[in-house]
Amino acid sequence: MVKGLRILGEGLALGLRPYRDVLLFRGRATRSETFLFLMLAGTIGSAIAMLAARLGLTVGLTDAQMLATLPIMTLAARRLHDIGLPGWPGPLIAATVMILRISYDSPLQVPVAAEATRWLSLIALFAIIFWPPAPGENRYGPDPRLVPEGAAS
Repeated sequence: MVKGLRILGEGLALGLRPYRDVLLFRGRATRSETFLFLMLAGTIGSAIAMLAARLGLTVGLTDAQMLATLPIMTLAARRLHDIGLPGWPGPLIAATVMILRISYDSPLQVPVAAEATRWLSLIALFAIIFWPPAPGENRYGPDPRLVPEGAAS
């Protein structure tokens, strides 16, 4: 029971790390960190939207998901670093997904090009999430799977 709670706590800490490192574009992020963050951000965004609806507030799911925009951008950059690639495309891809997600919820007609861009950006974002990491240390830092938490700078 205690071991299960410890594992749950470690998972939550790993999933919430992008909120702590919200302005950190350097370093590396694991696939586990990325996946757990997206799961937690989706759950938190949905809970905020449901609570707001229950209270009669006009906060939509998209508004609640905006809380995760900057952490997703920095996480995408660090995830690209983990793969061994430059991180600058990560924030652009994440921003494209978020901007087109907002426009998708608007009452205006979404152009076909915007819809195609949204899907291509989502595919790129999933590739970033699930692409295997570069083994060992690379030019962006040590392998986060081999370095104990708090030991890396």
